[in-house]
Amino acid sequence: MNKSRKFPFTPIGSRRDERCRTENIPGRCYGYQYHFSGSKTSVNKDEPFYLTKWVATFVLPPPLQAKYGASILTEAIKSLKGIKADRLPATVEQTYRSVKRRFAGSVAEDGDAIDLEMVFTVNVDGNNKTYPYNLMRDWAKLCYDAQTGFQLLKKDYTGSLTIEMHNKIGDVLKKFYTPILFPITAPAQFDLEYATEGMYELTMTMAAENWTDVIIGD
Repeated sequence: MNKSRKFPFTPIGSRRDERCRTENIPGRCYGYQYHFSGSKTSVNKDEPFYLTKWVATFVLPPPLQAKYGASILTEAIKSLKGIKADRLPATVEQTYRSVKRRFAGSVAEDGDAIDLEMVFTVNVDGNNKTYPYNLMRDWAKLCYDAQTGFQLLKKDYTGSLTIEMHNKIGDVLKKFYTPILFPITAPAQFDLEYATEGMYELTMTMAAENWTDVIIGD
């Protein structure tokens, strides 16, 4: 036997092979690190967590509900960033002479506030209504109308949002919910140009408060 060989060969079908499959013996199943059967993900036919499988369901502020249907936002939303539910306080530190010691801080990062960056496609219907730009413009005006100075109270300009991330067959894997949602940036400006092809896309940043984030199966 070649004693210089650190990891002895494990023949397929041998007793050692069976133990490697069932017990995952450290140091004795080296070959399986490079074999399909050494990966539980592969053998169990598990799937990736796809970032393209998600649905955003909006509830509009009360003053907008009679005029608009929120389903158009679910249809038109193109991308959503900023669901930073996993977070830690900033690290704090002390020193003992020249030695540093550090601790998890006690103040929540950003006060646990979340800003969601959204991009919507924009289209024009048969009545020349530009949607969902018109909806988001009116939502922003509930917070502040630059042309008149009009403002409403928070209870009147906030909606809510549920984001469900799911697998290919629709099983929900992760659910983010915020009962308080409102715009903190105005709709993106219109940048016009003759020589370059372009379509307007609506970008908005929305404040999310009192949110919950649930991983299904935890």
